[in-house]
Amino acid sequence: MSSPRPANRRVRLVFARLMLVGALATAGIKLVDTQVVQAQSLSEQAAKQRDTHLVIRAQRGAILDRSGARLAFSVETRMLDTQPAQIRRDWAQEHPRTDDSFEARAGQIAAGVRAALGPAVDEQALLRQLRSDGAYLRIAEDVDPVKAREITGRFPEIIAHQTRMRRIYPNGPLASNIVGAVNWDPDPAAPPEHGLAGLESARETALAGKDGWREVDTERGGEAIIPGSQRGGDPSVPGSDLQLTVDTDTQYQVQRLLTDYQRRTGAKAARAVVLNARTGEVFALANDRPYAPTEVATTGDDRLVDATVQTPFEPGSVAGIVAACASVQRGSADQALSQAVTGLVLDPGRPSGGGSAAALRAAAHDAGEDAFADLLTKFGLGTVTDVGLPGEAPGHVPARGQWSRDTLDALATGQGMSVTLLQLAGLYQAIAADGVRTPPRVVRSTIGSDGARHDEPRPAGVRVLAEDTARTVRAMLRSDALLPGYQVAGTYWHTPERSTFAGMLPAAAPRFVVALTVEGPPADDGVTGLARGMLSALATRYDLPLS
Repeated sequence: MSSPRPANRRVRLVFARLMLVGALATAGIKLVDTQVVQAQSLSEQAAKQRDTHLVIRAQRGAILDRSGARLAFSVETRMLDTQPAQIRRDWAQEHPRTDDSFEARAGQIAAGVRAALGPAVDEQALLRQLRSDGAYLRIAEDVDPVKAREITGRFPEIIAHQTRMRRIYPNGPLASNIVGAVNWDPDPAAPPEHGLAGLESARETALAGKDGWREVDTERGGEAIIPGSQRGGDPSVPGSDLQLTVDTDTQYQVQRLLTDYQRRTGAKAARAVVLNARTGEVFALANDRPYAPTEVATTGDDRLVDATVQTPFEPGSVAGIVAACASVQRGSADQALSQAVTGLVLDPGRPSGGGSAAALRAAAHDAGEDAFADLLTKFGLGTVTDVGLPGEAPGHVPARGQWSRDTLDALATGQGMSVTLLQLAGLYQAIAADGVRTPPRVVRSTIGSDGARHDEPRPAGVRVLAEDTARTVRAMLRSDALLPGYQVAGTYWHTPERSTFAGMLPAAAPRFVVALTVEGPPADDGVTGLARGMLSALATRYDLPLS
C-alpha cells in the first residue's frame, strides 16, 4: 500500500489550522461582546438580584378550652410589594403604540387596593408612591391571603410574599390572665413571635413549632421575591395545640361578676377560682382587670400579674378550718368548736362573718403543733401548686423549727401565713373530695401537628384527711341560706381591708369549689351577692339538682 502524498497532507493541515483560527476568533468575538458590549447590561441584571435565605415561619399552635373552643390561634397573612420604577419601564415596553398611560394604570391599582383592603389604605398616598421613581414600595402588610390573591390576580404588578402568622384572640380579654399574649411584629426582620405572658410564655416550646427555610432570589434594594427562584430548604413544622381544663362560659361569668363588682363598689381588686371538686381541674381563674392580649405592649406590668397565683395574702379564718379538721380528725371536736365553725359560715343575715377565734386556737392546741404543721403541709399551703402557669408564688407558712409559742395561735386563725387564692381553693378541694387533695392543673392535653393527642400526666392525689373527717367538716359548714334551693358548705372572713369566701357546691357531694377574695371596702352585703352569683351561675350552667 502506498502512503498519502505529501501535498494532500499539507492541505488537510492547512484546513485544520483555518478551522481552529475560526473557532478562536468566534470565541474572542463572544468574549469581547460579553466583557465590553454587554458588560453594563449584564452587570445591571446581576445587581438587580441577590441570593436570600428566607425563613418560613412555623404556624403557632392554638390554645383551646375544655370543649375545643379556640381561645388563641394563628392565621397566615401576606405582605404586598411592588417596584414603581420597574413596572413603569415594563408598562412602556408592553404598550409602546397605545394611548394607555402608566398614570392611569397606577390610578387603577391604587383604587383597586383601596377597594379590597378598605380605609386602612390611603388611596391618594398610594397613588403618589406608585407614580414615583422608587425602586421598592411596601403597599400593605398583614393582608388576608384570600384578599392578597384577589389583588395580585387583578394587578400582576403587585407581588404577595413573606407569609407571616398573626395571633388571634377571638374572645378579646377573656381568660387573658391564663392564655397570655405574644409579641407579634409584622416586620420580617423582627424576631419570630414568642410568648410574653401566661401559657403563651410557659408553653412556648410546644406552641412555637420549628421554622423552615428556603433559598430565593430577591430584587436588590427590595424584598420582592423573583418568581421561580425558590430552591432548596426545609419545610416548617407547626406547633402543638394546647387544650385547657378551662370552661369558656364559666370563665366569662366569673370574670363578668368580678368586673361588675369592682366597678360597683370601687374595690381595689377582686379575683376568684373555680375548681372541679374531684379532679382539681381549673374551670375558671379570673380577676377584675383582664387585658387585651393584642395590646400587651402598652399594658402595664401590674395588669400582667395574675394575682390568683402570683399574689399571696393572709387568709384569716377561712384557713382556720384547718384547726377544725385537726380536731375532728383527732376525735376531740366539741360543741364550742362546732359553734365556732358555724360562725364562719357565710350567712346573708350576718355579712361581717363571725366565729370564735378562741375555739379554733383550742382545737389547734388539742391537735398539737407537729400534727397541725403536718396538716398545713398536706393541704399544700406554703408551696406552689404547679398548676402550669408562670410566676406562681409559694406563699409562706413558717417552718416548724421557727415556731414560737405564739405561732400556733396565729396559724389556727389563718394569720401569720400567706397563701394564694389557688392554694386556698385547693384546701377546700381536699375537703370536698373526701379528704384527698389533687393538685390543680390548667392544661389537659397537647395535640401534635399530626393530630395525636397527648394527655398531661394527672397529679397524684394526697390523702390529707380521713374520709369520715372530711364529710363531718362539710356537714359542719353546711347552709341553705346562701343560695336558695341548694346547700353550700363554705366559710367567710371579713376585715376592713379584705373579704374572702371559700366553699363547695352542693355540700353533700360537691361538684365545684369556689374561692374568691376582694381587697378594699366590700359591698353592703359583704361578698354575699358576689358568691351567690358565682354559685348560681354554676348551678345553672351544669344543671345541678336542687339539694
